[in-house]
Amino acid sequence: IHAACIKLGMNPAAAGFFRGQLKNCSKKSKGRRFSVQEQSIAIGILFRGKQAYRLISELFIMPSVSSLYRYVRTFPVAPGINSAILDLLQTKVLLMDEASRSCLITFDEMALMSQLIYNAKSDDVDGLVHLASIQGKPANQALVFMARSLCSKWKQPLAFYFSENAASAQDLAAILRAIIPALLSINLQPKVVVCDQGSCNRSLYKHLGVTASKPFFLFENKTIYAVHD
Repeated sequence: IHAACIKLGMNPAAAGFFRGQLKNCSKKSKGRRFSVQEQSIAIGILFRGKQAYRLISELFIMPSVSSLYRYVRTFPVAPGINSAILDLLQTKVLLMDEASRSCLITFDEMALMSQLIYNAKSDDVDGLVHLASIQGKPANQALVFMARSLCSKWKQPLAFYFSENAASAQDLAAILRAIIPALLSINLQPKVVVCDQGSCNRSLYKHLGVTASKPFFLFENKTIYAVHD
């Protein structure tokens, strides 16, 4: 069924959703099972508004709201790029037009109170610095990276890191070199990097070769513009 829908020109996400509807239509509510892609589509609709989700649920067989919240709680949350978020974002990208796929990468830091907490679920200690150049020290800053569309309204946090004071230009550059290909791999097109004018951020742009006369850098032959907010 899925292959036939694709052959007819149906969007892959829509084809997967249609296949799931046919699979679950003859089953009782407690016997229904939903794929990761179906749950991702459902979460995207739910986050647009509960009223919209209730309407869709009256027309189609959808996961319950409580089961979606349980599903979201299973997402791994650890410093670094979140692969689960990228998988969900990839499902949304399938529904985007070309203009909506053009995006910027923005990042910022906030102060934290240094505190170490044992995480029983991961059998690890939370609150330690998680950067390439420094690890193992108590963190007092959180660094968050987010993607945002240039032509539509979507935005999505992608990664976070714990740092001791401001992250260095070398660490920031290494993170950008990991995030850019991650976005390209799900068919998004990062065009711009945006940050404030903190000293480490200015050092980052200098490290990347950005100047007033050359406000961009190259990544795998792609031009990425660098601006301050």
